[in-house]
Amino acid sequence: ARTDRMILESAQILHKELNDPRQASELYGELIKRFPRSSLADDAAFGLGIASRAAGEFEKAISQLESLPKKFSSSEFAKQARDEVERIRFFDLKDREAGQEKLALLIGDVIQQKSKGDLAFRLAEIYFHHLKDYAQAAAQYEAALAADLDPTKRPAAWFYQARSYEYLARKQNVRNATYAAESIASFDSLLKRFPSSEFTDDAQIAQFQLKLQAASNASEARKVGTEFLSIFPNSRRKDLALLALGNSYQSAKNYEDAALAYKMILEKQPRSDVAVDALFLLGSTLFAMGDKDSSAKVLNQFILAEPNHERSAQAAFLLATIAADRGKAVEAVGWFDRIERMYFYTNLNQDLDLKRGEIYYASGEYERAVAFFQRHLDALSQDYFRISEVPADLIYKLAFSQEKLGNRREAKRYYSEFLLREPASDRTGIVYYALAGIARAENKIDQATKYLQEAGRFGSFGSD
Repeated sequence: ARTDRMILESAQILHKELNDPRQASELYGELIKRFPRSSLADDAAFGLGIASRAAGEFEKAISQLESLPKKFSSSEFAKQARDEVERIRFFDLKDREAGQEKLALLIGDVIQQKSKGDLAFRLAEIYFHHLKDYAQAAAQYEAALAADLDPTKRPAAWFYQARSYEYLARKQNVRNATYAAESIASFDSLLKRFPSSEFTDDAQIAQFQLKLQAASNASEARKVGTEFLSIFPNSRRKDLALLALGNSYQSAKNYEDAALAYKMILEKQPRSDVAVDALFLLGSTLFAMGDKDSSAKVLNQFILAEPNHERSAQAAFLLATIAADRGKAVEAVGWFDRIERMYFYTNLNQDLDLKRGEIYYASGEYERAVAFFQRHLDALSQDYFRISEVPADLIYKLAFSQEKLGNRREAKRYYSEFLLREPASDRTGIVYYALAGIARAENKIDQATKYLQEAGRFGSFGSD
Protein backbone atom coordinates (compact mmCIF):
# COMPACT_ATOMS: atom_id res chain seq x y z
CA ALA A 1 0.00 0.00 0.00
CA ARG A 2 3.10 2.20 -0.20
CA THR A 3 3.34 3.46 3.39
CA ASP A 4 6.42 5.43 2.36
CA ARG A 5 4.34 7.32 -0.20
CA MET A 6 1.68 8.09 2.41
CA ILE A 7 4.31 9.50 4.77
CA LEU A 8 5.82 11.63 2.00
CA GLU A 9 2.45 12.98 0.90
CA SER A 10 1.57 13.82 4.51
CA ALA A 11 4.88 15.64 5.03
CA GLN A 12 4.39 17.66 1.85
CA ILE A 13 0.87 18.66 2.91
CA LEU A 14 2.15 19.75 6.33
CA HIS A 15 4.90 21.81 4.73
CA LYS A 16 3.25 23.31 1.66
CA GLU A 17 -0.45 23.45 2.56
CA LEU A 18 -0.49 23.79 6.36
CA ASN A 19 2.76 25.78 6.64
CA ASP A 20 4.16 23.56 9.40
CA PRO A 21 7.74 22.81 8.33
CA ARG A 22 8.79 21.47 11.75
CA GLN A 23 6.12 18.76 11.77
CA ALA A 24 6.91 18.07 8.13
CA SER A 25 10.58 17.62 9.05
CA GLU A 26 9.65 14.93 11.56
CA LEU A 27 7.75 12.97 8.91
CA TYR A 28 10.51 13.33 6.33
CA GLY A 29 12.96 12.02 8.91
CA GLU A 30 10.60 9.14 9.77
CA LEU A 31 10.44 8.08 6.12
CA ILE A 32 14.23 8.06 5.80
CA LYS A 33 14.57 6.06 9.02
CA ARG A 34 11.87 3.46 8.29
CA PHE A 35 12.41 3.09 4.54
CA PRO A 36 16.10 3.71 3.75
CA ARG A 37 15.82 1.71 0.49
CA SER A 38 12.64 3.41 -0.68
CA SER A 39 12.54 5.01 -4.10
CA LEU A 40 11.32 8.09 -2.23
CA ALA A 41 14.27 8.28 0.20
CA ASP A 42 15.96 11.12 -1.68
CA ASP A 43 12.63 12.96 -2.02
CA ALA A 44 12.39 12.85 1.77
CA ALA A 45 16.02 13.93 2.23
CA PHE A 46 15.48 16.95 -0.03
CA GLY A 47 12.16 17.73 1.64
CA LEU A 48 13.85 17.63 5.04
CA GLY A 49 16.42 20.17 3.90
CA ILE A 50 13.81 22.48 2.41
CA ALA A 51 11.56 22.20 5.48
CA SER A 52 14.50 22.97 7.78
CA ARG A 53 15.22 26.11 5.77
CA ALA A 54 11.56 27.14 5.97
CA ALA A 55 11.71 26.65 9.75
CA GLY A 56 14.72 28.99 9.96
CA GLU A 57 17.10 26.15 10.88
CA PHE A 58 19.69 27.13 8.30
CA GLU A 59 22.69 25.18 9.57
CA LYS A 60 20.58 22.02 9.81
CA ALA A 61 19.24 22.64 6.32
CA ILE A 62 22.76 23.00 4.92
CA SER A 63 23.85 19.80 6.66
CA GLN A 64 20.90 17.84 5.28
CA LEU A 65 21.20 19.20 1.75
CA GLU A 66 24.96 18.72 1.57
CA SER A 67 24.59 15.10 2.68
CA LEU A 68 22.02 14.30 -0.03
CA PRO A 69 24.48 13.93 -2.96
CA LYS A 70 26.75 11.84 -0.75
CA LYS A 71 23.98 9.38 0.17
CA PHE A 72 22.12 9.49 -3.15
CA SER A 73 24.78 10.32 -5.71
CA SER A 74 22.57 10.04 -8.80
CA SER A 75 19.51 11.66 -7.29
CA GLU A 76 17.47 14.02 -9.44
CA PHE A 77 17.62 16.35 -6.42
CA ALA A 78 21.43 16.51 -6.22
CA LYS A 79 21.78 19.73 -8.23
CA GLN A 80 18.74 21.29 -6.56
CA ALA A 81 20.27 20.49 -3.17
CA ARG A 82 23.53 22.24 -4.10
CA ASP A 83 21.63 25.23 -5.47
CA GLU A 84 19.55 25.41 -2.31
CA VAL A 85 22.67 25.39 -0.12
CA GLU A 86 24.04 28.24 -2.22
CA ARG A 87 20.84 30.25 -1.78
CA ILE A 88 20.88 29.70 1.98
CA ARG A 89 24.47 30.93 2.19
CA PHE A 90 23.82 33.87 -0.12
CA PHE A 91 20.52 35.06 1.30
CA ASP A 92 19.70 33.49 4.68
CA LEU A 93 22.85 33.08 6.77
CA LYS A 94 23.34 36.57 8.14
CA ASP A 95 26.04 37.27 10.70
CA ARG A 96 24.34 40.23 12.38
CA GLU A 97 26.61 40.18 15.43
CA ALA A 98 29.79 40.56 13.39
CA GLY A 99 28.03 43.12 11.21
CA GLN A 100 27.09 45.20 14.24
CA GLU A 101 30.65 45.08 15.58
CA LYS A 102 32.10 46.28 12.29
CA LEU A 103 29.37 48.92 12.00
CA ALA A 104 30.32 50.27 15.44
CA LEU A 105 33.97 50.57 14.37
CA LEU A 106 32.83 52.23 11.17
CA ILE A 107 30.80 54.83 13.07
CA GLY A 108 33.90 55.66 15.09
CA ASP A 109 35.87 56.26 11.91
CA VAL A 110 33.06 58.41 10.50
CA ILE A 111 33.34 60.63 13.58
CA GLN A 112 37.09 60.88 12.92
CA GLN A 113 36.25 61.93 9.33
CA LYS A 114 38.27 59.26 7.58
CA SER A 115 38.26 58.69 3.78
CA LYS A 116 34.74 58.66 2.33
CA GLY A 117 35.74 56.04 -0.21
CA ASP A 118 37.10 53.74 2.48
CA LEU A 119 34.06 54.26 4.70
CA ALA A 120 31.67 53.46 1.83
CA PHE A 121 33.71 50.36 0.96
CA ARG A 122 33.63 49.08 4.53
CA LEU A 123 29.89 49.70 4.78
CA ALA A 124 29.43 47.82 1.51
CA GLU A 125 31.42 44.89 2.95
CA ILE A 126 29.12 44.77 5.96
CA TYR A 127 26.02 44.75 3.74
CA PHE A 128 27.50 42.12 1.39
CA HIS A 129 29.23 39.64 3.70
CA HIS A 130 27.27 39.94 6.93
CA LEU A 131 23.79 41.33 6.29
CA LYS A 132 23.31 39.89 2.76
CA ASP A 133 21.63 43.11 1.66
CA TYR A 134 22.91 43.15 -1.89
CA ALA A 135 20.99 46.21 -3.07
CA GLN A 136 22.58 48.33 -0.33
CA ALA A 137 25.95 46.66 -0.93
CA ALA A 138 25.86 47.54 -4.64
CA ALA A 139 24.96 51.16 -3.83
CA GLN A 140 27.81 51.50 -1.32
CA TYR A 141 30.38 49.90 -3.66
CA GLU A 142 29.23 52.42 -6.28
CA ALA A 143 29.72 55.27 -3.80
CA ALA A 144 33.17 53.96 -2.88
CA LEU A 145 34.23 53.78 -6.53
CA ALA A 146 32.96 57.31 -7.13
CA ALA A 147 34.98 58.60 -4.15
CA ASP A 148 38.64 58.49 -3.14
CA LEU A 149 38.85 54.71 -2.63
CA ASP A 150 42.34 53.26 -2.20
CA PRO A 151 43.45 51.92 -5.65
CA THR A 152 44.33 48.53 -4.12
CA LYS A 153 40.69 48.08 -3.08
CA ARG A 154 39.11 49.13 -6.35
CA PRO A 155 39.26 45.65 -7.99
CA ALA A 156 37.39 44.19 -4.99
CA ALA A 157 34.80 46.99 -5.16
CA TRP A 158 34.10 46.33 -8.86
CA PHE A 159 33.98 42.58 -8.30
CA TYR A 160 31.63 42.60 -5.32
CA GLN A 161 29.44 45.24 -6.88
CA ALA A 162 29.06 42.86 -9.85
CA ARG A 163 28.40 39.96 -7.50
CA SER A 164 25.75 41.99 -5.67
CA TYR A 165 23.85 42.59 -8.88
CA GLU A 166 24.31 38.95 -9.88
CA TYR A 167 22.82 37.72 -6.59
CA LEU A 168 19.94 40.16 -6.89
CA ALA A 169 19.23 38.73 -10.36
CA ARG A 170 19.28 35.18 -8.99
CA LYS A 171 17.23 35.80 -5.86
CA GLN A 172 14.22 33.51 -5.58
CA ASN A 173 15.12 32.01 -8.97
CA VAL A 174 13.84 35.09 -10.77
CA ARG A 175 15.99 36.24 -13.69
CA ASN A 176 16.03 40.02 -13.51
CA ALA A 177 17.31 41.44 -16.81
CA THR A 178 18.14 44.81 -15.29
CA TYR A 179 20.25 43.42 -12.46
CA ALA A 180 21.91 40.93 -14.83
CA ALA A 181 22.87 43.76 -17.19
CA GLU A 182 24.27 45.79 -14.26
CA SER A 183 26.31 42.77 -13.17
CA ILE A 184 27.71 42.21 -16.67
CA ALA A 185 28.66 45.90 -16.90
CA SER A 186 30.42 45.84 -13.51
CA PHE A 187 32.37 42.69 -14.41
CA ASP A 188 33.30 44.36 -17.69
CA SER A 189 34.61 47.45 -15.87
CA LEU A 190 36.72 45.25 -13.59
CA LEU A 191 38.20 43.21 -16.45
CA LYS A 192 39.04 46.28 -18.52
CA ARG A 193 40.57 48.27 -15.67
CA PHE A 194 42.27 45.37 -13.87
CA PRO A 195 42.80 42.53 -16.38
CA SER A 196 45.14 40.58 -14.07
CA SER A 197 43.67 40.90 -10.58
CA GLU A 198 42.92 38.13 -8.10
CA PHE A 199 39.30 38.30 -9.27
CA THR A 200 39.97 37.89 -12.99
CA ASP A 201 39.17 34.18 -13.40
CA ASP A 202 35.93 34.32 -11.40
CA ALA A 203 34.83 37.53 -13.12
CA GLN A 204 35.44 36.11 -16.60
CA ILE A 205 33.36 33.00 -16.07
CA ALA A 206 30.59 34.74 -14.10
CA GLN A 207 30.18 37.37 -16.82
CA PHE A 208 30.16 34.66 -19.49
CA GLN A 209 27.47 32.65 -17.72
CA LEU A 210 25.27 35.74 -17.32
CA LYS A 211 25.60 36.53 -21.03
CA LEU A 212 24.86 32.93 -21.94
CA GLN A 213 21.70 32.92 -19.79
CA ALA A 214 20.55 36.03 -21.62
CA ALA A 215 21.01 34.40 -25.04
CA SER A 216 17.60 33.69 -26.53
CA ASN A 217 18.65 31.10 -29.13
CA ALA A 218 21.49 28.84 -30.27
CA SER A 219 22.87 31.50 -32.61
CA GLU A 220 23.22 34.04 -29.80
CA ALA A 221 24.74 31.37 -27.54
CA ARG A 222 27.31 30.54 -30.21
CA LYS A 223 28.16 34.23 -30.53
CA VAL A 224 28.64 34.55 -26.75
CA GLY A 225 30.88 31.49 -26.69
CA THR A 226 32.98 32.55 -29.67
CA GLU A 227 33.40 36.02 -28.18
CA PHE A 228 34.53 34.64 -24.83
CA LEU A 229 37.08 32.25 -26.36
CA SER A 230 38.50 35.00 -28.59
CA ILE A 231 38.75 37.62 -25.83
CA PHE A 232 39.99 35.25 -23.12
CA PRO A 233 41.79 32.44 -24.99
CA ASN A 234 43.98 31.67 -21.98
CA SER A 235 41.30 31.80 -19.32
CA ARG A 236 42.09 29.38 -16.50
CA ARG A 237 38.43 28.33 -16.37
CA LYS A 238 37.85 28.03 -20.08
CA ASP A 239 36.57 24.53 -19.31
CA LEU A 240 33.59 25.96 -17.43
CA ALA A 241 32.79 28.22 -20.36
CA LEU A 242 32.97 25.32 -22.81
CA LEU A 243 30.75 23.17 -20.57
CA ALA A 244 28.14 25.92 -20.26
CA LEU A 245 28.31 26.53 -24.00
CA GLY A 246 27.92 22.82 -24.74
CA ASN A 247 24.92 22.62 -22.43
CA SER A 248 23.36 25.61 -24.15
CA TYR A 249 23.83 23.97 -27.56
CA GLN A 250 22.43 20.68 -26.27
CA SER A 251 19.29 22.31 -24.83
CA ALA A 252 18.76 23.93 -28.24
CA LYS A 253 19.21 20.46 -29.85
CA ASN A 254 22.28 21.69 -31.69
CA TYR A 255 24.01 18.40 -30.99
CA GLU A 256 26.97 18.71 -33.36
CA ASP A 257 28.22 21.93 -31.74
CA ALA A 258 27.48 20.55 -28.27
CA ALA A 259 29.61 17.48 -28.99
CA LEU A 260 32.46 19.68 -30.23
CA ALA A 261 32.41 21.74 -27.02
CA TYR A 262 32.54 18.63 -24.82
CA LYS A 263 35.32 17.11 -26.93
CA MET A 264 37.39 20.27 -26.56
CA ILE A 265 37.26 19.94 -22.76
CA LEU A 266 38.29 16.28 -22.91
CA GLU A 267 41.10 16.93 -25.37
CA LYS A 268 42.47 20.23 -24.05
CA GLN A 269 41.75 19.95 -20.32
CA PRO A 270 41.35 16.23 -19.49
CA ARG A 271 42.21 16.81 -15.82
CA SER A 272 39.59 19.50 -15.34
CA ASP A 273 37.11 18.96 -12.53
CA VAL A 274 34.32 19.13 -15.13
CA ALA A 275 35.92 16.66 -17.56
CA VAL A 276 33.86 13.78 -16.19
CA ASP A 277 30.66 15.79 -16.72
CA ALA A 278 31.80 16.51 -20.26
CA LEU A 279 32.39 12.78 -20.82
CA PHE A 280 28.82 11.87 -19.86
CA LEU A 281 27.36 14.79 -21.80
CA LEU A 282 29.34 13.77 -24.88
CA GLY A 283 27.92 10.25 -24.57
CA SER A 284 24.34 11.48 -24.15
CA THR A 285 24.77 13.92 -27.05
CA LEU A 286 26.05 11.17 -29.34
CA PHE A 287 23.00 9.12 -28.29
CA ALA A 288 20.71 12.00 -29.25
CA MET A 289 22.52 12.23 -32.60
CA GLY A 290 21.78 8.56 -33.26
CA ASP A 291 25.41 7.44 -33.06
CA LYS A 292 24.67 4.61 -30.64
CA ASP A 293 28.00 2.79 -31.09
CA SER A 294 30.09 5.83 -30.17
CA SER A 295 27.64 6.73 -27.41
CA ALA A 296 27.94 3.26 -25.83
CA LYS A 297 31.73 3.44 -25.93
CA VAL A 298 31.81 6.85 -24.21
CA LEU A 299 29.12 5.99 -21.64
CA ASN A 300 30.83 2.73 -20.72
CA GLN A 301 34.06 4.67 -20.19
CA PHE A 302 32.18 7.15 -18.03
CA ILE A 303 30.36 4.67 -15.80
CA LEU A 304 33.47 2.54 -15.35
CA ALA A 305 35.35 5.59 -14.06
CA GLU A 306 32.43 7.12 -12.11
CA PRO A 307 29.91 4.51 -10.88
CA ASN A 308 28.58 6.91 -8.23
CA HIS A 309 28.40 10.13 -10.20
CA GLU A 310 25.33 12.34 -10.40
CA ARG A 311 24.82 11.14 -13.98
CA SER A 312 25.61 7.44 -13.47
CA ALA A 313 21.99 6.32 -13.32
CA GLN A 314 21.25 8.17 -16.56
CA ALA A 315 24.29 6.56 -18.18
CA ALA A 316 23.12 3.10 -17.10
CA PHE A 317 19.66 3.77 -18.52
CA LEU A 318 21.04 4.96 -21.86
CA LEU A 319 23.30 1.89 -22.04
CA ALA A 320 20.28 -0.32 -21.34
CA THR A 321 18.38 1.40 -24.15
CA ILE A 322 21.27 0.91 -26.58
CA ALA A 323 21.62 -2.76 -25.63
CA ALA A 324 17.88 -3.29 -26.08
CA ASP A 325 17.98 -1.63 -29.52
CA ARG A 326 20.78 -4.05 -30.47
CA GLY A 327 18.69 -7.00 -29.33
CA LYS A 328 21.01 -7.77 -26.41
CA ALA A 329 18.34 -8.59 -23.85
CA VAL A 330 20.64 -9.97 -21.14
CA GLU A 331 22.90 -6.92 -21.28
CA ALA A 332 19.97 -4.49 -21.23
CA VAL A 333 18.33 -6.23 -18.28
CA GLY A 334 21.71 -6.23 -16.52
CA TRP A 335 21.78 -2.43 -16.70
CA PHE A 336 18.22 -2.25 -15.34
CA ASP A 337 19.25 -4.56 -12.50
CA ARG A 338 22.09 -2.16 -11.74
CA ILE A 339 19.68 0.78 -11.61
CA GLU A 340 17.39 -1.12 -9.25
CA ARG A 341 20.30 -2.12 -7.01
CA MET A 342 22.45 1.02 -6.96
CA TYR A 343 20.15 3.85 -8.00
CA PHE A 344 16.90 2.65 -6.42
CA TYR A 345 16.02 6.20 -5.33
CA THR A 346 15.90 7.65 -8.86
CA ASN A 347 12.89 8.04 -11.12
CA LEU A 348 14.66 5.72 -13.55
CA ASN A 349 13.92 2.88 -11.13
CA GLN A 350 10.21 3.20 -11.87
CA ASP A 351 8.46 0.48 -13.90
CA LEU A 352 11.63 -1.54 -14.47
CA ASP A 353 9.67 -4.80 -14.61
CA LEU A 354 7.65 -3.37 -17.47
CA LYS A 355 10.87 -2.39 -19.26
CA ARG A 356 12.36 -5.83 -18.67
CA GLY A 357 9.20 -7.39 -20.08
CA GLU A 358 9.38 -5.15 -23.15
CA ILE A 359 12.97 -6.23 -23.80
CA TYR A 360 12.20 -9.95 -23.52
CA TYR A 361 9.08 -9.50 -25.65
CA ALA A 362 11.11 -7.83 -28.39
CA SER A 363 13.66 -10.66 -28.31
CA GLY A 364 10.95 -13.35 -28.51
CA GLU A 365 11.49 -14.67 -24.98
CA TYR A 366 7.79 -14.71 -24.22
CA GLU A 367 7.84 -16.69 -20.98
CA ARG A 368 10.15 -14.16 -19.37
CA ALA A 369 8.18 -11.31 -20.90
CA VAL A 370 4.93 -12.57 -19.36
CA ALA A 371 6.59 -13.03 -15.96
CA PHE A 372 7.86 -9.44 -15.85
CA PHE A 373 4.65 -7.99 -17.30
CA GLN A 374 2.71 -9.77 -14.56
CA ARG A 375 5.07 -8.52 -11.85
CA HIS A 376 4.50 -5.00 -13.15
CA LEU A 377 0.72 -5.42 -13.04
CA ASP A 378 0.88 -6.86 -9.53
CA ALA A 379 2.91 -3.86 -8.35
CA LEU A 380 0.41 -1.46 -9.94
CA SER A 381 -2.51 -3.17 -8.22
CA GLN A 382 -0.84 -2.68 -4.83
CA ASP A 383 0.07 0.97 -5.36
CA TYR A 384 -2.96 3.05 -4.36
CA PHE A 385 -1.24 6.24 -5.45
CA ARG A 386 -1.05 5.15 -9.09
CA ILE A 387 -4.62 4.80 -10.21
CA SER A 388 -4.22 4.41 -13.94
CA GLU A 389 -5.59 2.19 -16.66
CA VAL A 390 -3.34 -0.61 -17.91
CA PRO A 391 -2.13 0.45 -21.39
CA ALA A 392 -3.80 -1.38 -24.26
CA ASP A 393 -0.36 -2.02 -25.73
CA LEU A 394 0.61 -4.06 -22.67
CA ILE A 395 -2.64 -6.05 -22.85
CA TYR A 396 -1.93 -6.85 -26.49
CA LYS A 397 1.62 -7.98 -25.74
CA LEU A 398 0.42 -10.21 -22.92
CA ALA A 399 -2.13 -11.77 -25.27
CA PHE A 400 0.39 -12.29 -28.05
CA SER A 401 2.95 -13.75 -25.65
CA GLN A 402 0.41 -16.15 -24.15
CA GLU A 403 -0.61 -17.22 -27.65
CA LYS A 404 3.00 -17.92 -28.57
CA LEU A 405 3.39 -19.96 -25.38
CA GLY A 406 0.32 -22.01 -26.26
CA ASN A 407 -1.76 -20.66 -23.38
CA ARG A 408 -4.93 -20.21 -25.39
CA ARG A 409 -7.21 -19.47 -22.48
CA GLU A 410 -5.04 -16.59 -21.26
CA ALA A 411 -4.46 -15.39 -24.81
CA LYS A 412 -8.24 -15.25 -25.47
CA ARG A 413 -8.79 -13.41 -22.18
CA TYR A 414 -6.27 -10.70 -23.00
CA TYR A 415 -7.29 -10.41 -26.66
CA SER A 416 -10.91 -9.97 -25.56
CA GLU A 417 -9.88 -7.33 -23.04
CA PHE A 418 -7.94 -5.56 -25.77
CA LEU A 419 -11.01 -5.47 -28.03
CA LEU A 420 -13.09 -3.96 -25.24
CA ARG A 421 -10.49 -1.24 -24.84
CA GLU A 422 -9.61 -0.73 -28.51
CA PRO A 423 -12.61 -1.77 -30.65
CA ALA A 424 -11.30 0.08 -33.73
CA SER A 425 -7.54 0.50 -33.57
CA ASP A 426 -4.80 -0.41 -36.04
CA ARG A 427 -4.40 -3.71 -34.17
CA THR A 428 -8.08 -4.65 -34.02
CA GLY A 429 -8.01 -6.70 -37.23
CA ILE A 430 -4.82 -8.44 -36.12
CA VAL A 431 -6.49 -9.42 -32.84
CA TYR A 432 -9.55 -10.84 -34.61
CA TYR A 433 -7.27 -12.83 -36.90
CA ALA A 434 -5.39 -14.20 -33.86
CA LEU A 435 -8.68 -15.16 -32.18
CA ALA A 436 -9.72 -16.91 -35.40
CA GLY A 437 -6.53 -18.93 -35.30
CA ILE A 438 -7.17 -19.97 -31.71
CA ALA A 439 -10.78 -20.90 -32.54
CA ARG A 440 -9.59 -23.06 -35.47
CA ALA A 441 -7.08 -24.79 -33.20
CA GLU A 442 -9.95 -25.53 -30.79
CA ASN A 443 -12.07 -26.80 -33.73
CA LYS A 444 -14.62 -24.01 -33.32
CA ILE A 445 -15.09 -23.39 -37.03
CA ASP A 446 -18.18 -21.15 -36.85
CA GLN A 447 -16.52 -18.90 -34.32
CA ALA A 448 -13.32 -18.82 -36.37
CA THR A 449 -15.33 -17.79 -39.43
CA LYS A 450 -16.93 -14.88 -37.55
CA TYR A 451 -13.54 -13.70 -36.31
CA LEU A 452 -12.14 -13.86 -39.85
CA GLN A 453 -15.05 -11.79 -41.12
CA GLU A 454 -14.29 -9.16 -38.47
CA ALA A 455 -10.62 -9.27 -39.34
CA GLY A 456 -11.49 -8.71 -43.01
CA ARG A 457 -13.68 -5.77 -42.06
CA PHE A 458 -10.61 -4.10 -40.56
CA GLY A 459 -8.41 -5.17 -43.46
CA SER A 460 -5.78 -6.90 -41.34
CA PHE A 461 -4.49 -10.43 -41.58
CA GLY A 462 -1.51 -11.81 -39.68
CA SER A 463 0.55 -10.50 -36.82
CA ASP A 464 2.07 -7.02 -36.52
